Amino acid sequence: MLKKKYNVEKNEIKDDFISNISHELKSPLFNIKSFVETLYEFYDTLNYHEHLEFLKILIKETNRLNRLINDLLDLALLEAKKKYPLSFININDILYQILSLHYIVTKKKKIIFFLEKFTNLPLVYTNYDLLFQILINLVGNSLKFTFNNKVVGIRVYIISVNTNVIKKIWQKNNICESKIRIEISDSGVGITRSNYNYIFEKFIKIENKVHTLKGTGLGLALVKNIIKKHESEIFLNSEYMIGTTFWFDLIIKYT
Repeated sequence: MLKKKYNVEKNEIKDDFISNISHELKSPLFNIKSFVETLYEFYDTLNYHEHLEFLKILIKETNRLNRLINDLLDLALLEAKKKYPLSFININDILYQILSLHYIVTKKKKIIFFLEKFTNLPLVYTNYDLLFQILINLVGNSLKFTFNNKVVGIRVYIISVNTNVIKKIWQKNNICESKIRIEISDSGVGITRSNYNYIFEKFIKIENKVHTLKGTGLGLALVKNIIKKHESEIFLNSEYMIGTTFWFDLIIKYT
């Protein structure tokens, strides 16, 4: 009986997934097709500004489709348990890259975007691409859901860790008994506590419950999966219409 119930639930999840992904892919594809056909059929009757506007829409929808496909591929690789090499790296480059990549969005929305971090950051046990994926998703969400003229910030600091690991092992690998915590905070719409458990599920778009901004519904599922590969967890604290803070911890060592 339990096995039958499990199979039914599994099939429902599969059906929902296929339905959702079909919808997500069809929407930008339909828009791209429509505008390309319009440009082709009415090219001579459209003025310069109309051409430009159509091309802007095509670029926007192409980027949207590209993001969705990349999210799906990334999630598929993670769930297929692809091995990603982890090593101790300096994360300063990633942090400043995240800041620079979002310059236009912050300027447009007049958001104060700051980085507050430990002066001499220790090395972090991670994979460069995976950590970049975590931060680009979390920061992107924060900026998207934050009100104009408000604040989004990244904080990076050291925390003490209670561990049962034998100290000799830690000392041998030059690992200190602490971790680095990375927080991403915003001044946005927030998330009600009843929705905390849903936002990390595939295709669950929390924005549908609080506003009309669009998204693939895959970003936070990716984030959670990646952080699991670091043997860590992601946490959040949020107040509706005030803001949200996400945070996670990573292993560090000093050189």
